[in-house]
Amino acid sequence: MRATARDPKQVDRVLGSLVNVLSLVHAHVYLPCYSNGLKDVTRCLGFSWTDPEASGLLSITWRARWEATRAEQWKQKLLTYNLEDCAALRRVTDLLRDVNAQRPPAPAGA
Repeated sequence: MRATARDPKQVDRVLGSLVNVLSLVHAHVYLPCYSNGLKDVTRCLGFSWTDPEASGLLSITWRARWEATRAEQWKQKLLTYNLEDCAALRRVTDLLRDVNAQRPPAPAGA
């Protein structure tokens, strides 16, 4: 992306502002789940995907099938998966915002 951008400095600003939200969960919130992956964390929060087998790896297969066939069913699976991943990430960011809002304020001068 940077190599083809008209303004590489703008790309650098965007890249510099990215945050790995799941690392914040790992560092600050204990959830009774097996990993800090998006699927495990959000399932612990009650989120589910339309396809219970959905995964990043499986989405690559769906993409390859769509590219090979242009079949609408594979396109819809990809779109649904991506939308649900975004909704899941939103669930995590909402949790972090809520946890932060409940934190007592830091003492003055700290």
